[in-house]
Amino acid sequence: MTSGLVDAGLDPTYYHQSRLELVKLVQGRDLRVLELGCASGALGAELKARGKASVVHGVEMHPEVADGARGRIDRVWAGDVETLDPAELDGRYDVLITADILEHVRDPWSLLRRMTAVLAPGGQLVASIPNVRYLPVVADLMVRGRFEYRGDGVLDRTHLRFFTRRSIHQLVTDAGFTDVVIERRDLSRRWKRLAAAPLRDLGARQFLVHARLTRGDRR
Repeated sequence: MTSGLVDAGLDPTYYHQSRLELVKLVQGRDLRVLELGCASGALGAELKARGKASVVHGVEMHPEVADGARGRIDRVWAGDVETLDPAELDGRYDVLITADILEHVRDPWSLLRRMTAVLAPGGQLVASIPNVRYLPVVADLMVRGRFEYRGDGVLDRTHLRFFTRRSIHQLVTDAGFTDVVIERRDLSRRWKRLAAAPLRDLGARQFLVHARLTRGDRR
């Protein structure tokens, strides 16, 4: 399953993360969940194991990864999320998850607006999005004049769009979501979290987002 990813210069381990920090953001039980960029289905499987989801569907660009996800969640569409017609999806969902996806697409604004068509009124958006205002990125740009793409992280060379807290809030509200909560993602080591705290958003590599759809039926 991993050979094609390696040949494409991608890290296969990236596609097997259960993303517990996002699982915690999903509110409720026995929900219908749609995950854009579901990877191997690890996050969806975790939601089902914890009783938060009764049904999980996913969309995954890489066919071999999508094949692996089919053994873990209920249904998977293989293809580009930007060309997917929402009408092809299976009914309405209570939760839309976009975990590190919106920065990879050409038009995240249109994508998010289109996907509200498959969310039930009051449905949840759960997302993770890198923060381009992260101090190492800002320092490299301001002090060294460098904006260099890398194999992963905020300046991953596959990222097409870049966001700050403010532009994330605008993206989400323009799509029709309210009650927007944007949190800095905690670093794994406690000493790093304490060191980054005074920096506020400058210390955050990534933001976690929770919001609700309140415009009713958009179809």
